[in-house]
Amino acid sequence: MQLKKLNITLDITLSSTTLYSPTTLYSPAIQNPPTIRYSTENSHPTFCAKSCIMTNVMPVPHHVTMLDNKMPLDDKFRIIAVSTNDSNGTDIYLEKMIQRFNFYIYKKTGIRINNHTANSITNGWNALYIHSNESISDYPTLGENESYELHISTKNAHLYAETLTGVSRGLATFVQLLHSDTNNDISVPSLRIVDKPRFPWRGLMIDVSRHWMPVSVIERNLNAMEFVKLNVLHLHLSDDQGFRVESKKYPLLHERGSDNQYYTHQQIHHLVEYARERRIRIVPEFDIPGHTTSWFVGYPHLASAPKVYSIQRGWGTFKPTMDPSRETTFEFLDAFFNETTSLFPDKYFHIGGDEVEGSQ
Repeated sequence: MQLKKLNITLDITLSSTTLYSPTTLYSPAIQNPPTIRYSTENSHPTFCAKSCIMTNVMPVPHHVTMLDNKMPLDDKFRIIAVSTNDSNGTDIYLEKMIQRFNFYIYKKTGIRINNHTANSITNGWNALYIHSNESISDYPTLGENESYELHISTKNAHLYAETLTGVSRGLATFVQLLHSDTNNDISVPSLRIVDKPRFPWRGLMIDVSRHWMPVSVIERNLNAMEFVKLNVLHLHLSDDQGFRVESKKYPLLHERGSDNQYYTHQQIHHLVEYARERRIRIVPEFDIPGHTTSWFVGYPHLASAPKVYSIQRGWGTFKPTMDPSRETTFEFLDAFFNETTSLFPDKYFHIGGDEVEGSQ
């Protein structure tokens, strides 16, 4: 694997319209660590010597113009959707999104926010106005439009996005910008951000096979992912140490291979919807043909050496593997994947394929 070299140069030309990004990678030997600046001519970061509140924002915005002021927030602050397309009825997904970020703001600042409709609020209010015409929340897809623009003046802020995914990313940036000064006054800096992701696949993998995690823990991780704009949760759902999804077609998979620690179909549907509301895809992984000891506890005939199996309690690459020489193995997998792919709407479905020991 070849690593691409980062082109970094020193730049100390500063002004009120300097473009900053929040990267804070620096040598501990530097007493005044630099932040990173984006210029309009170059998409690669360059160092500047001025500290910046943008260090709170992640990932690095594509383009930031800092202005010389800030917008204060108090208990009159509101988040208001002003241009949603409600031809198909109330946009429940946007409403839930606003309520969720209202809660994030409350947890960060103590400011309780009440929702208002655009018809009852004027632009004179201390508010963040959301401009988006998308009112239907399709399942997120790889490469979808996640861009947004965030304009913050001294009186109010405006968030522009073509999609609800872009709205989510912009709201996350707004909350990350919240700042409390020495007097505990809350504000966000005046600025303009034009942002889009550099990488369309920004994922987190959680191995619930080896380290079981209940639904509440997965929810908590999805909340954190939304806050930092990650968009793919890779769930590792089967391995030698456990099989973690209910199978109605082959119930012995979860009944004997999970220590009674597995997700029901209903819980999977809930997690997929929970992730979708946060504009996050869930990519499942069922590892085959190796790392399948937990499968053989209930269905030993799948193994290349049929015998009595038990769930692995240790770690490593083990001898048991699925037998590719029997047609019944493929018939089993065909039926199993027909069932499980219906649980996960994403176009990607991971089937492992790694570390077959090969001696058995």
